[in-house]
Amino acid sequence: MKKYKILITAGALGMGGLENQLVYLGKHIDRSKFQIDYTSTDKDAYYKQDIIESGCGFYVIPDPRKEGTMKYCKALFQIMKDGKYDVVHSQELFHSGIEMFLAWLAKIPKRIAHSHSTQDGSKRNELLKSIYHQLMRMSILLFATDYLACSKIAGQFLYGKKILNNKRFRVVVNSVEINHFFKESKQQIIPKKSDWKYVIHVGRFADVKNHDFMLDIAKQFKRNNLKIAFVFVGDGELYNHCLERVKKEELQNYVIFLGQRRDVASILEEGDAFVLPSLYEGMPLSVIEAQTAGLPCLIADHIAEEVDFGINLIYRCSLKKDSFVWAKKIEEIVGIKHPEKGTIIKAVHRKGFDVTDFQKNMCKIYEE
Repeated sequence: MKKYKILITAGALGMGGLENQLVYLGKHIDRSKFQIDYTSTDKDAYYKQDIIESGCGFYVIPDPRKEGTMKYCKALFQIMKDGKYDVVHSQELFHSGIEMFLAWLAKIPKRIAHSHSTQDGSKRNELLKSIYHQLMRMSILLFATDYLACSKIAGQFLYGKKILNNKRFRVVVNSVEINHFFKESKQQIIPKKSDWKYVIHVGRFADVKNHDFMLDIAKQFKRNNLKIAFVFVGDGELYNHCLERVKKEELQNYVIFLGQRRDVASILEEGDAFVLPSLYEGMPLSVIEAQTAGLPCLIADHIAEEVDFGINLIYRCSLKKDSFVWAKKIEEIVGIKHPEKGTIIKAVHRKGFDVTDFQKNMCKIYEE
């Protein structure tokens, strides 16, 4: 029986939903058929120990933003060449153009690009960014053998509109570990007040997640004496900024910071609703997790249609609407009754949102 060697590249492999499902592959894949290795630009990557303990390879490569693209390319090419891989699976958006070319040079037969976003959040000059996008897209289309995306709009963003007609393009949705939900015994995590409602947001404190807008909504809660509070789960460069703003505007009753957590499923199950006013998203795993916890979700109206479980939990609002409108919509949904466990589980598997479905899909693609 042939054993497939797979190299997965995913930046620094920091804590996140995408990274978690990629590491799940290495932990639970059939070892008699597959060997999965990972690269990281961080020698202390969040998932490093999980990867090593699961018997997968972990390779540290230079961060191109800090040490230069040439050092990065040289190190990655050497790993590809020495590893004699059957598959390279890149999650690096437009940077996949470089990785697909290196994999082609290393004579790796299956070269997979995987899109997870609908925007490039880099700070480059817009003209330079446009040139970079065009060059990288050309490289991906030329050197990749397979084009994956977490949603159609994420695919169109990276590969161009014509990709939907390409037989090598497939949507592979993001996924959750459903066995993390519906546990019997739990300790309360959110410091609750008896007659308040709690709206969860899970996401890195970065511009794209729009935390400042959520704090504007919290001001509306305060102004209207609503007993509704946000619960923020995550960390990032804007964490301290948000902390300071909450103190300055005296929003302590309306915003709870829980930091970076591993028990997100338990936190979600304590909530009354979920909100995601992101400036852009590919296929937000947090919304999949929130629906799995049974929460009604208020999300920006540009977020991919594929994220909807189809059990009346998704509510959409335009970011052109102000914080007052969003606050009113949140007030409307926090009292909605949550679906039964059986209804949720059926929806998760029908849509292919369980991580075991993700694993089956990826294994099939690796073997083709």
